[in-house]
Amino acid sequence: MANLKNYLKQSGIRYPNSAALQVAGESFSYSELYDMACRFSCGLNALQMAQGLKVALWLPKSLQAYVSIFGSVEQGATFIPIDISTPAARVNYILNDSGADIFICRAADYRSLFESKLCSVKLVILVGQEDSRTVYPACRYLYWADFMNTDLTACSAARPTLDDEKIAYIFYTSGSTGLPKGAAISHRAACVFVDWAVSYTELSSHDRVANQASLGFDLSTFDLFATLSAGATLIAIPDWPNGSGYPFSRFIQEQRISVWYSVPSLLNRIAESQRKSPFNLACLRVIIFAGEPFIKADLVAFQQHVKSAKLYNWYGATEINSCISHLVTPENLASDQPLPIGVPCPFAKIKLVFDRDSVVGELFVAGDSLMSGYVKNGKIRKTGFVRGLDKERFYYATGDLVSEENGLLIYRGRRDQMVKRSGYRIELGEIENNLRNHTGVEEAACVYVDKTIIVFVTPYASCQNLDEAKLNRRLTEKLPAYMCPDQIFIVEKLPKSARGKIDRRKLQAMYLDTLNQSGADDGATAAAADNRSEHGRKRRVVA
Repeated sequence: MANLKNYLKQSGIRYPNSAALQVAGESFSYSELYDMACRFSCGLNALQMAQGLKVALWLPKSLQAYVSIFGSVEQGATFIPIDISTPAARVNYILNDSGADIFICRAADYRSLFESKLCSVKLVILVGQEDSRTVYPACRYLYWADFMNTDLTACSAARPTLDDEKIAYIFYTSGSTGLPKGAAISHRAACVFVDWAVSYTELSSHDRVANQASLGFDLSTFDLFATLSAGATLIAIPDWPNGSGYPFSRFIQEQRISVWYSVPSLLNRIAESQRKSPFNLACLRVIIFAGEPFIKADLVAFQQHVKSAKLYNWYGATEINSCISHLVTPENLASDQPLPIGVPCPFAKIKLVFDRDSVVGELFVAGDSLMSGYVKNGKIRKTGFVRGLDKERFYYATGDLVSEENGLLIYRGRRDQMVKRSGYRIELGEIENNLRNHTGVEEAACVYVDKTIIVFVTPYASCQNLDEAKLNRRLTEKLPAYMCPDQIFIVEKLPKSARGKIDRRKLQAMYLDTLNQSGADDGATAAAADNRSEHGRKRRVVA
Protein backbone atom coordinates (compact mmCIF):
# COMPACT_ATOMS: atom_id res chain seq x y z
CA MET A 1 0.00 0.00 0.00
CA ALA A 2 1.30 3.46 -0.93
CA ASN A 3 1.76 5.42 2.28
CA LEU A 4 4.35 8.02 3.30
CA LYS A 5 4.74 6.43 6.75
CA ASN A 6 6.45 3.41 5.20
CA TYR A 7 9.57 5.38 4.26
CA LEU A 8 10.74 6.26 7.77
CA LYS A 9 9.68 2.93 9.22
CA GLN A 10 11.49 0.84 6.59
CA SER A 11 14.65 2.95 6.64
CA GLY A 12 14.58 2.76 10.41
CA ILE A 13 14.80 -1.02 10.06
CA ARG A 14 17.45 -0.99 7.31
CA TYR A 15 19.64 1.84 8.61
CA PRO A 16 18.88 2.22 12.36
CA ASN A 17 22.21 3.84 13.24
CA SER A 18 22.66 5.95 10.10
CA ALA A 19 22.10 9.69 10.28
CA ALA A 20 18.55 10.55 9.20
CA LEU A 21 18.36 14.24 10.08
CA GLN A 22 20.75 17.05 10.86
CA VAL A 23 19.12 20.22 12.13
CA ALA A 24 20.31 23.15 14.26
CA GLY A 25 23.72 21.56 14.83
CA GLU A 26 22.34 18.22 16.05
CA SER A 27 22.23 14.84 14.31
CA PHE A 28 19.58 12.15 14.77
CA SER A 29 19.75 8.55 13.60
CA TYR A 30 16.92 6.77 11.81
CA SER A 31 16.19 4.85 15.00
CA GLU A 32 16.00 8.07 17.04
CA LEU A 33 13.87 9.91 14.48
CA TYR A 34 11.45 7.00 14.16
CA ASP A 35 11.18 6.80 17.95
CA MET A 36 10.31 10.51 18.17
CA ALA A 37 7.79 10.19 15.33
CA CYS A 38 6.14 7.28 17.17
CA ARG A 39 6.12 9.27 20.40
CA PHE A 40 4.41 12.17 18.62
CA SER A 41 1.94 9.72 17.08
CA CYS A 42 1.23 8.29 20.52
CA GLY A 43 0.62 11.80 21.82
CA LEU A 44 -2.03 12.30 19.15
CA ASN A 45 -3.49 8.90 19.93
CA ALA A 46 -3.72 9.73 23.63
CA LEU A 47 -5.83 12.81 22.86
CA GLN A 48 -8.62 10.45 21.77
CA MET A 49 -9.85 12.81 19.10
CA ALA A 50 -11.86 11.66 16.11
CA GLN A 51 -10.12 10.08 13.14
CA GLY A 52 -9.06 12.32 10.29
CA LEU A 53 -7.01 14.70 12.46
CA LYS A 54 -5.46 17.73 10.78
CA VAL A 55 -2.25 19.04 12.31
CA ALA A 56 -1.11 22.52 11.28
CA LEU A 57 2.42 23.66 12.09
CA TRP A 58 3.80 27.20 11.96
CA LEU A 59 7.42 26.60 12.86
CA PRO A 60 10.88 27.34 11.51
CA LYS A 61 12.99 24.40 10.41
CA SER A 62 13.62 22.68 13.70
CA LEU A 63 13.51 19.26 15.30
CA GLN A 64 9.96 19.98 16.44
CA ALA A 65 8.85 20.82 12.89
CA TYR A 66 10.23 17.62 11.37
CA VAL A 67 8.91 15.45 14.19
CA SER A 68 5.48 17.06 13.80
CA ILE A 69 5.44 16.16 10.11
CA PHE A 70 6.77 12.62 10.42
CA GLY A 71 4.73 11.96 13.56
CA SER A 72 1.53 13.13 11.86
CA VAL A 73 2.24 10.79 8.96
CA GLU A 74 2.92 7.93 11.39
CA GLN A 75 -0.44 8.51 13.08
CA GLY A 76 -2.36 8.89 9.82
CA ALA A 77 -3.12 12.56 10.43
CA THR A 78 -2.99 15.22 7.72
CA PHE A 79 -0.20 17.77 8.19
CA ILE A 80 -0.51 21.38 7.07
CA PRO A 81 2.87 23.17 7.01
CA ILE A 82 2.69 26.98 7.12
CA ASP A 83 5.71 29.04 6.10
CA ILE A 84 7.20 30.71 9.17
CA SER A 85 7.17 34.09 7.36
CA THR A 86 3.39 33.98 6.86
CA PRO A 87 1.60 36.95 8.49
CA ALA A 88 -0.67 36.22 11.44
CA ALA A 89 -3.88 37.19 9.61
CA ARG A 90 -3.10 34.72 6.84
CA VAL A 91 -2.27 32.00 9.39
CA ASN A 92 -5.67 32.56 10.99
CA TYR A 93 -7.38 32.12 7.63
CA ILE A 94 -5.47 28.92 6.81
CA LEU A 95 -6.28 27.37 10.18
CA ASN A 96 -9.99 28.04 9.80
CA ASP A 97 -10.26 27.20 6.11
CA SER A 98 -8.40 23.90 6.51
CA GLY A 99 -10.36 22.89 9.60
CA ALA A 100 -7.14 22.24 11.53
CA ASP A 101 -7.73 20.36 14.81
CA ILE A 102 -4.27 20.84 16.31
CA PHE A 103 -1.98 23.83 15.87
CA ILE A 104 1.73 23.77 16.71
CA CYS A 105 3.73 26.99 16.91
CA ARG A 106 6.21 28.90 19.02
CA ALA A 107 4.70 30.48 22.13
CA ALA A 108 6.00 33.91 21.11
CA ASP A 109 4.36 33.64 17.67
CA TYR A 110 1.04 32.52 19.11
CA ARG A 111 0.58 35.86 20.81
CA SER A 112 0.33 37.54 17.39
CA LEU A 113 -2.73 35.51 16.35
CA PHE A 114 -6.37 36.44 16.79
CA GLU A 115 -7.22 33.67 19.24
CA SER A 116 -10.96 34.35 19.15
CA LYS A 117 -10.99 33.53 15.44
CA LEU A 118 -9.44 30.06 15.80
CA CYS A 119 -12.78 28.32 15.36
CA SER A 120 -11.73 24.77 14.47
CA VAL A 121 -8.57 24.40 16.57
CA LYS A 122 -9.16 22.14 19.55
CA LEU A 123 -5.62 22.07 20.94
CA VAL A 124 -2.60 24.36 20.65
CA ILE A 125 0.84 22.86 21.23
CA LEU A 126 3.33 25.57 22.14
CA VAL A 127 7.06 25.25 21.53
CA GLY A 128 9.35 27.05 23.97
CA GLN A 129 8.74 29.33 26.97
CA GLU A 130 7.36 26.58 29.18
CA ASP A 131 7.45 29.05 32.06
CA SER A 132 4.30 30.65 30.58
CA ARG A 133 1.99 27.82 31.67
CA THR A 134 0.00 30.25 33.81
CA VAL A 135 -0.74 32.33 30.70
CA TYR A 136 -1.93 29.37 28.65
CA PRO A 137 -3.97 26.95 30.83
CA ALA A 138 -3.93 23.22 30.19
CA CYS A 139 -7.55 22.94 29.02
CA ARG A 140 -6.71 24.22 25.53
CA TYR A 141 -2.92 24.26 25.49
CA LEU A 142 -0.05 21.82 25.85
CA TYR A 143 3.63 22.52 25.78
CA TRP A 144 5.84 20.52 23.46
CA ALA A 145 7.85 18.92 26.25
CA ASP A 146 4.69 17.75 28.02
CA PHE A 147 3.10 16.47 24.81
CA MET A 148 6.20 14.45 23.89
CA ASN A 149 6.31 12.87 27.35
CA THR A 150 3.30 10.74 26.49
CA ASP A 151 3.69 7.16 27.71
CA LEU A 152 4.37 4.92 24.72
CA THR A 153 1.81 2.45 26.07
CA ALA A 154 -0.80 4.94 24.84
CA CYS A 155 -0.17 3.43 21.44
CA SER A 156 -1.63 0.12 22.49
CA ALA A 157 -4.94 1.08 20.92
CA ALA A 158 -5.32 0.35 17.24
CA ARG A 159 -4.31 3.22 15.00
CA PRO A 160 -6.54 4.49 12.21
CA THR A 161 -6.68 2.30 9.13
CA LEU A 162 -4.67 3.94 6.38
CA ASP A 163 -5.61 3.90 2.73
CA ASP A 164 -4.00 5.26 -0.41
CA GLU A 165 -6.54 8.03 -0.91
CA LYS A 166 -6.29 9.47 2.59
CA ILE A 167 -5.02 13.06 2.53
CA ALA A 168 -1.37 13.18 3.60
CA TYR A 169 -0.85 16.95 3.55
CA ILE A 170 -2.30 20.26 2.43
CA PHE A 171 -0.17 22.97 0.85
CA TYR A 172 -1.60 26.48 0.74
CA THR A 173 -0.71 28.63 -2.25
CA SER A 174 -1.75 31.97 -3.66
CA GLY A 175 -5.33 32.31 -4.90
CA SER A 176 -6.74 34.79 -7.41
CA THR A 177 -9.74 35.61 -5.18
CA GLY A 178 -7.58 37.40 -2.65
CA LEU A 179 -7.39 34.38 -0.33
CA PRO A 180 -4.94 31.46 -0.33
CA LYS A 181 -6.19 28.04 -1.43
CA GLY A 182 -5.19 24.65 -0.09
CA ALA A 183 -4.28 21.78 -2.40
CA ALA A 184 -4.98 18.44 -0.72
CA ILE A 185 -2.53 15.67 -1.68
CA SER A 186 -3.23 11.99 -0.97
CA HIS A 187 -0.67 9.42 0.16
CA ARG A 188 -0.95 7.69 -3.21
CA ALA A 189 -0.29 10.91 -5.13
CA ALA A 190 2.70 11.80 -2.94
CA CYS A 191 4.23 8.32 -3.09
CA VAL A 192 3.95 8.11 -6.87
CA PHE A 193 6.11 11.22 -7.15
CA VAL A 194 8.56 10.23 -4.39
CA ASP A 195 9.15 6.72 -5.75
CA TRP A 196 9.82 8.08 -9.23
CA ALA A 197 12.14 10.81 -7.92
CA VAL A 198 14.25 8.36 -5.89
CA SER A 199 14.70 6.12 -8.91
CA TYR A 200 15.24 8.95 -11.41
CA THR A 201 17.97 10.68 -9.37
CA GLU A 202 19.48 7.36 -8.19
CA LEU A 203 19.19 8.51 -4.59
CA SER A 204 20.93 6.23 -2.11
CA SER A 205 21.76 5.92 1.57
CA HIS A 206 25.13 7.56 0.84
CA ASP A 207 23.54 10.86 -0.21
CA ARG A 208 23.32 14.01 1.88
CA VAL A 209 20.23 15.93 0.78
CA ALA A 210 19.79 19.63 1.55
CA ASN A 211 16.38 20.83 2.66
CA GLN A 212 16.58 24.42 1.42
CA ALA A 213 12.90 24.95 0.58
CA SER A 214 10.44 26.12 3.19
CA LEU A 215 8.45 23.29 4.75
CA GLY A 216 5.35 25.02 3.39
CA PHE A 217 6.67 24.90 -0.19
CA ASP A 218 5.98 21.84 -2.34
CA LEU A 219 9.67 21.40 -3.23
CA SER A 220 10.13 20.11 0.33
CA THR A 221 8.17 16.92 -0.53
CA PHE A 222 11.21 15.59 -2.36
CA ASP A 223 13.63 16.75 0.33
CA LEU A 224 11.77 15.07 3.19
CA PHE A 225 10.29 11.90 1.81
CA ALA A 226 12.65 10.94 -1.02
CA THR A 227 15.46 11.25 1.52
CA LEU A 228 13.70 8.94 3.98
CA SER A 229 12.84 6.46 1.23
CA ALA A 230 16.49 6.11 0.20
CA GLY A 231 17.85 6.05 3.74
CA ALA A 232 19.86 9.18 2.98
CA THR A 233 20.63 12.05 5.37
CA LEU A 234 18.44 15.14 5.39
CA ILE A 235 20.38 18.33 6.12
CA ALA A 236 18.17 21.24 7.19
CA ILE A 237 19.30 24.63 5.96
CA PRO A 238 18.24 27.46 8.29
CA ASP A 239 15.50 29.80 7.08
CA TRP A 240 18.00 32.35 5.84
CA PRO A 241 16.58 35.46 4.17
CA ASN A 242 16.96 35.94 0.44
CA GLY A 243 20.23 37.72 -0.16
CA SER A 244 23.78 36.60 -0.74
CA GLY A 245 24.54 33.10 -1.99
CA TYR A 246 27.64 33.03 0.22
CA PRO A 247 26.14 31.17 3.23
CA PHE A 248 24.62 28.56 0.92
CA SER A 249 27.90 27.91 -0.89
CA ARG A 250 29.71 27.58 2.41
CA PHE A 251 26.97 25.28 3.73
CA ILE A 252 27.26 22.99 0.69
CA GLN A 253 31.02 22.60 1.19
CA GLU A 254 30.96 22.24 4.97
CA GLN A 255 28.05 19.78 5.02
CA ARG A 256 29.23 17.86 1.93
CA ILE A 257 25.83 18.16 0.25
CA SER A 258 25.42 15.72 -2.64
CA VAL A 259 21.81 16.47 -3.69
CA TRP A 260 20.38 19.97 -3.99
CA TYR A 261 16.88 21.11 -4.97
CA SER A 262 15.92 24.79 -5.19
CA VAL A 263 14.64 27.55 -7.41
CA PRO A 264 16.98 28.95 -10.12
CA SER A 265 17.14 32.41 -8.54
CA LEU A 266 19.00 30.96 -5.55
CA LEU A 267 21.42 29.14 -7.86
CA ASN A 268 22.09 32.49 -9.53
CA ARG A 269 23.03 33.99 -6.17
CA ILE A 270 25.30 31.03 -5.45
CA ALA A 271 27.04 31.51 -8.83
CA GLU A 272 27.54 35.21 -8.11
CA SER A 273 28.98 34.39 -4.71
CA GLN A 274 31.30 31.78 -6.19
CA ARG A 275 32.83 34.38 -8.48
CA LYS A 276 33.78 36.49 -5.46
CA SER A 277 34.41 33.91 -2.70
CA PRO A 278 34.62 30.42 -4.19
CA PHE A 279 33.95 27.29 -2.18
CA ASN A 280 34.52 23.71 -3.29
CA LEU A 281 31.18 22.45 -4.64
CA ALA A 282 32.56 19.20 -6.08
CA CYS A 283 30.53 17.24 -3.52
CA LEU A 284 27.34 18.00 -5.47
CA ARG A 285 26.19 14.99 -7.47
CA VAL A 286 22.66 16.05 -8.41
CA ILE A 287 21.22 19.56 -8.72
CA ILE A 288 17.50 19.95 -9.39
CA PHE A 289 15.88 23.28 -10.13
CA ALA A 290 12.19 24.08 -10.48
CA GLY A 291 9.59 26.70 -9.68
CA GLU A 292 10.58 29.30 -12.27
CA PRO A 293 12.40 29.47 -15.64
CA PHE A 294 16.20 29.32 -15.59
CA ILE A 295 17.55 31.87 -18.09
CA LYS A 296 20.00 30.07 -20.35
CA ALA A 297 22.90 32.48 -19.83
CA ASP A 298 22.49 32.21 -16.05
CA LEU A 299 22.38 28.42 -16.23
CA VAL A 300 25.58 28.31 -18.29
CA ALA A 301 27.30 30.62 -15.79
CA PHE A 302 26.17 28.48 -12.85
CA GLN A 303 27.21 25.21 -14.49
CA GLN A 304 30.82 26.41 -14.59
CA HIS A 305 30.95 26.02 -10.80
CA VAL A 306 29.44 22.50 -10.69
CA LYS A 307 30.81 20.80 -13.78
CA SER A 308 30.66 17.27 -12.36
CA ALA A 309 27.02 17.46 -11.23
CA LYS A 310 23.97 16.31 -13.16
CA LEU A 311 21.48 19.15 -13.69
CA TYR A 312 17.75 18.44 -13.81
CA ASN A 313 15.03 20.86 -14.87
CA TRP A 314 11.75 19.84 -13.23
CA TYR A 315 8.39 21.35 -14.07
CA GLY A 316 5.18 21.06 -12.08
CA ALA A 317 2.63 22.74 -9.85
CA THR A 318 1.60 22.38 -6.22
CA GLU A 319 -1.51 20.55 -7.45
CA ILE A 320 0.46 17.73 -9.13
CA ASN A 321 4.07 18.17 -7.93
CA SER A 322 6.82 17.85 -10.53
CA CYS A 323 5.41 16.00 -13.51
CA ILE A 324 7.74 16.92 -16.41
CA SER A 325 11.51 16.50 -16.28
CA HIS A 326 14.62 17.12 -18.35
CA LEU A 327 18.26 16.17 -17.80
CA VAL A 328 20.33 19.12 -19.01
CA THR A 329 22.77 18.09 -21.76
CA PRO A 330 25.96 19.72 -23.08
CA GLU A 331 24.00 20.41 -26.27
CA ASN A 332 21.43 22.37 -24.25
CA LEU A 333 24.18 24.50 -22.71
CA ALA A 334 25.85 25.18 -26.07
CA SER A 335 22.60 25.97 -27.90
CA ASP A 336 21.01 29.40 -28.13
CA GLN A 337 17.56 27.78 -27.87
CA PRO A 338 15.42 27.93 -24.70
CA LEU A 339 16.03 25.20 -22.14
CA PRO A 340 13.38 22.44 -22.46
CA ILE A 341 11.24 21.49 -19.50
CA GLY A 342 11.42 18.01 -21.00
CA VAL A 343 9.03 15.09 -21.22
CA PRO A 344 6.19 13.95 -18.92
CA CYS A 345 7.10 11.68 -16.02
CA PRO A 346 5.80 8.09 -16.31
CA PHE A 347 2.92 8.83 -13.93
CA ALA A 348 1.77 11.98 -15.75
CA LYS A 349 -0.28 12.64 -18.84
CA ILE A 350 -0.45 15.97 -20.63
CA LYS A 351 -2.64 17.73 -23.17
CA LEU A 352 -1.82 20.89 -25.12
CA VAL A 353 -4.83 22.96 -26.09
CA PHE A 354 -4.08 25.30 -28.99
CA ASP A 355 -5.78 28.40 -30.24
CA ARG A 356 -6.36 28.39 -33.98
CA ASP A 357 -3.14 28.59 -36.07
CA SER A 358 -0.94 28.67 -32.96
CA VAL A 359 2.01 26.39 -32.23
CA VAL A 360 1.90 27.36 -28.54
CA GLY A 361 -0.78 25.72 -26.40
CA GLU A 362 -2.01 25.82 -22.84
CA LEU A 363 -0.70 22.89 -20.80
CA PHE A 364 -3.16 20.60 -19.01
CA VAL A 365 -1.78 17.84 -16.77
CA ALA A 366 -3.26 14.69 -15.25
CA GLY A 367 -1.96 11.57 -13.59
CA ASP A 368 -1.58 9.62 -10.38
CA SER A 369 0.17 12.47 -8.56
CA LEU A 370 -2.74 14.89 -9.08
CA MET A 371 -4.30 16.46 -5.98
CA SER A 372 -7.60 15.21 -4.57
CA GLY A 373 -9.05 18.71 -4.72
CA TYR A 374 -8.97 22.08 -2.99
CA VAL A 375 -9.91 22.56 0.65
CA LYS A 376 -12.81 24.88 1.41
CA ASN A 377 -14.16 25.30 4.94
CA GLY A 378 -12.53 22.09 6.06
CA LYS A 379 -13.91 19.95 3.22
CA ILE A 380 -12.21 18.61 0.10
CA ARG A 381 -13.92 20.01 -2.98
CA LYS A 382 -13.50 18.48 -6.43
CA THR A 383 -12.80 21.89 -7.89
CA GLY A 384 -9.96 23.14 -10.04
CA PHE A 385 -10.28 20.29 -12.52
CA VAL A 386 -11.11 20.15 -16.21
CA ARG A 387 -12.99 17.26 -17.80
CA GLY A 388 -13.68 16.45 -21.42
CA LEU A 389 -10.10 16.25 -22.68
CA ASP A 390 -10.21 12.51 -22.02
CA LYS A 391 -13.10 10.16 -21.36
CA GLU A 392 -11.96 9.20 -17.88
CA ARG A 393 -9.40 11.68 -16.58
CA PHE A 394 -9.46 14.84 -14.52
CA TYR A 395 -7.00 17.43 -15.79
CA TYR A 396 -5.52 20.45 -14.08
CA ALA A 397 -5.21 23.62 -16.16
CA THR A 398 -1.74 24.99 -15.41
CA GLY A 399 -2.25 28.30 -17.23
CA ASP A 400 1.24 27.82 -18.71
CA LEU A 401 1.87 28.17 -22.42
CA VAL A 402 4.04 25.44 -23.93
CA SER A 403 5.30 24.36 -27.33
CA GLU A 404 6.71 21.02 -28.43
CA GLU A 405 9.90 20.76 -30.43
CA ASN A 406 11.70 17.53 -31.31
CA GLY A 407 9.69 15.66 -28.71
CA LEU A 408 10.57 18.06 -25.89
CA LEU A 409 8.27 20.56 -24.20
CA ILE A 410 9.37 24.23 -24.07
CA TYR A 411 7.91 26.71 -21.57
CA ARG A 412 6.70 29.88 -23.33
CA GLY A 413 5.01 31.94 -20.61
CA ARG A 414 1.70 32.42 -18.80
CA ARG A 415 -1.87 32.73 -19.96
CA ASP A 416 -3.18 34.53 -16.88
CA GLN A 417 -2.03 36.77 -14.04
CA MET A 418 -0.20 34.12 -12.08
CA VAL A 419 3.57 34.61 -11.84
CA LYS A 420 6.37 32.79 -10.08
CA ARG A 421 9.04 34.55 -8.08
CA SER A 422 11.76 32.68 -6.20
CA GLY A 423 9.69 29.57 -6.94
CA TYR A 424 6.62 30.80 -5.09
CA ARG A 425 3.39 30.99 -7.03
CA ILE A 426 1.83 34.42 -6.83
CA GLU A 427 -1.60 35.41 -8.09
CA LEU A 428 -1.38 39.12 -8.85
CA GLY A 429 -5.15 39.23 -8.41
CA GLU A 430 -4.74 38.32 -4.73
CA ILE A 431 -2.57 41.42 -4.21
CA GLU A 432 -5.07 43.57 -6.10
CA ASN A 433 -8.04 42.28 -4.11
CA ASN A 434 -6.32 42.97 -0.79
CA LEU A 435 -5.66 46.54 -1.89
CA ARG A 436 -9.20 47.08 -3.19
CA ASN A 437 -10.52 46.21 0.26
CA HIS A 438 -8.55 49.09 1.74
CA THR A 439 -10.51 52.25 2.55
CA GLY A 440 -9.88 54.92 -0.05
CA VAL A 441 -8.76 52.62 -2.86
CA GLU A 442 -10.97 52.67 -5.94
CA GLU A 443 -8.85 50.57 -8.29
CA ALA A 444 -5.64 48.57 -8.07
CA ALA A 445 -3.63 46.80 -10.74
CA CYS A 446 -0.46 44.70 -10.54
CA VAL A 447 2.10 44.06 -13.24
CA TYR A 448 5.23 41.92 -13.24
CA VAL A 449 8.35 43.24 -14.97
CA ASP A 450 11.84 41.73 -14.71
CA LYS A 451 10.99 39.76 -11.55
CA THR A 452 9.58 42.93 -9.97
CA ILE A 453 6.00 43.30 -8.73
CA ILE A 454 4.63 46.80 -9.31
CA VAL A 455 1.26 48.03 -8.07
CA PHE A 456 -0.68 50.99 -9.46
CA VAL A 457 -3.43 52.35 -7.20
CA THR A 458 -6.11 54.99 -7.81
CA PRO A 459 -7.88 56.66 -4.87
CA TYR A 460 -11.52 57.66 -4.67
CA ALA A 461 -12.07 61.34 -5.50
CA SER A 462 -13.11 61.90 -1.90
CA CYS A 463 -9.81 60.49 -0.62
CA GLN A 464 -7.22 63.23 -1.05
CA ASN A 465 -4.48 61.76 1.10
CA LEU A 466 -4.16 58.07 0.37
CA ASP A 467 -1.25 56.93 2.49
CA GLU A 468 1.19 54.63 0.67
CA ALA A 469 2.79 53.60 3.94
CA LYS A 470 -0.58 52.32 5.16
CA LEU A 471 -1.09 50.42 1.91
CA ASN A 472 2.29 48.80 2.34
CA ARG A 473 1.51 48.00 5.97
CA ARG A 474 -1.81 46.42 5.03
CA LEU A 475 -0.14 44.11 2.54
CA THR A 476 2.55 43.03 4.99
CA GLU A 477 -0.21 42.17 7.47
CA LYS A 478 -2.16 40.14 4.92
CA LEU A 479 0.45 38.61 2.62
CA PRO A 480 3.72 36.70 3.05
CA ALA A 481 6.87 38.68 2.28
CA TYR A 482 7.45 37.03 -1.10
CA MET A 483 4.07 38.35 -2.33
CA CYS A 484 4.48 41.98 -1.25
CA PRO A 485 5.07 44.40 -4.14
CA ASP A 486 8.45 46.00 -4.71
CA GLN A 487 6.96 49.37 -5.61
CA ILE A 488 3.60 51.11 -5.24
CA PHE A 489 2.59 53.93 -7.59
CA ILE A 490 -0.41 56.17 -6.84
CA VAL A 491 -2.01 57.57 -10.00
CA GLU A 492 -5.17 59.49 -10.76
CA LYS A 493 -6.47 56.89 -13.20
CA LEU A 494 -5.44 53.62 -14.81
CA PRO A 495 -5.07 53.26 -18.58
CA LYS A 496 -7.99 51.33 -20.10
CA SER A 497 -8.62 49.54 -23.38
CA ALA A 498 -11.47 50.42 -25.73
CA ARG A 499 -13.55 47.80 -23.88
CA GLY A 500 -12.85 49.38 -20.53
CA LYS A 501 -10.35 46.78 -19.31
CA ILE A 502 -7.16 47.81 -17.53
CA ASP A 503 -4.34 48.03 -20.07
CA ARG A 504 -1.54 46.22 -18.29
CA ARG A 505 0.90 46.63 -21.17
CA LYS A 506 0.63 50.39 -20.78
CA LEU A 507 1.21 50.04 -17.05
CA GLN A 508 4.37 48.06 -17.78
CA ALA A 509 5.44 50.79 -20.20
CA MET A 510 4.76 53.45 -17.55
CA TYR A 511 7.00 51.60 -15.12
CA LEU A 512 9.78 51.17 -17.69
CA ASP A 513 9.53 54.88 -18.54
CA THR A 514 10.08 55.63 -14.87
CA LEU A 515 13.19 53.46 -14.84
CA ASN A 516 14.54 55.14 -17.97
CA GLN A 517 13.91 58.59 -16.57
CA SER A 518 15.51 57.57 -13.31
CA GLY A 519 18.59 56.33 -15.18
CA ALA A 520 18.82 59.57 -17.11
CA ASP A 521 18.93 61.41 -13.81
CA ASP A 522 21.89 59.34 -12.56
CA GLY A 523 19.63 56.81 -10.90
CA ALA A 524 17.98 59.22 -8.49
CA THR A 525 14.70 57.59 -7.47
CA ALA A 526 13.46 60.84 -6.06
CA ALA A 527 13.64 62.42 -9.51
CA ALA A 528 11.77 59.48 -11.01
CA ALA A 529 9.05 59.80 -8.40
CA ASP A 530 8.51 63.45 -9.31
CA ASN A 531 7.82 62.77 -12.97
CA ARG A 532 4.28 62.85 -14.31
CA SER A 533 2.68 60.58 -16.89
CA GLU A 534 -0.25 61.16 -19.19
CA HIS A 535 -2.27 58.81 -16.98
CA GLY A 536 -1.36 60.05 -13.55
CA ARG A 537 -0.31 62.80 -11.25
CA LYS A 538 2.91 62.71 -9.25
CA ARG A 539 3.86 59.07 -8.73
CA ARG A 540 5.12 58.20 -5.29
CA VAL A 541 7.08 55.01 -4.73
CA VAL A 542 7.14 52.81 -1.67
CA ALA A 543 9.88 50.20 -1.94
